[in-house]
Amino acid sequence: MFNNSEYRDNDNIDTSSTESGSTESGFSDSFSDRLSYNRSYYSENSNSIINIISSKYKLLIPEIFNEQIHGITSESDPNINGQLVVQESFIIKTNTCFDELFYILKKRCKFYNKCYKVYYNNVKHNYIRNYNNIIKNSNYMKPEIGEMHYLRGDECVCILKTFWLKIIQRAWKKIYKKRQQIFKLRCRPDSVLYRQITGKYPYNCSYMPSMRGMLIL
Repeated sequence: MFNNSEYRDNDNIDTSSTESGSTESGFSDSFSDRLSYNRSYYSENSNSIINIISSKYKLLIPEIFNEQIHGITSESDPNINGQLVVQESFIIKTNTCFDELFYILKKRCKFYNKCYKVYYNNVKHNYIRNYNNIIKNSNYMKPEIGEMHYLRGDECVCILKTFWLKIIQRAWKKIYKKRQQIFKLRCRPDSVLYRQITGKYPYNCSYMPSMRGMLIL
């Protein structure tokens, strides 16, 4: 498991990670050195992410738990296998510089994905047959929105909620397209004249869809 102790010393970014409790990290010394350098670099260059906004959902970077990578002990939760463990979580504040935040997220995810490709390209998973193909994906570790939970062994896992944003985006694209069509109908001379006479638009452009109820459509 990547150890995030260096990040916790920084006042400007609040991150958390999951520890399996194993004394063996599974990483070589050279990997640990690179990781420490990377984290110190990010800690020095992330000075505007502060002030807590309490929320049930967090911005985080998850990964699939693998016993061969993260390690396991007698105190580990028996249901940890196959769970999404939280590599890092971020607290967004009212004065957060989002350009800087996105830059940091991009760099960290790129680093983590590179580590998986270099050090764990042949690692198997006890339950996921195509695990090796999953971790080779350059977009394997990426920022997500999720709800964090702690298991009996103090492992921090998450339930992803990002897919709801994608559903809302798809729904809004459809609504926006309909709104554009209605605007064009309302700009027609016959529609303008109809409104001047009756005080309302014709039936084919009288209703303007909005965000309210858009997931029902």
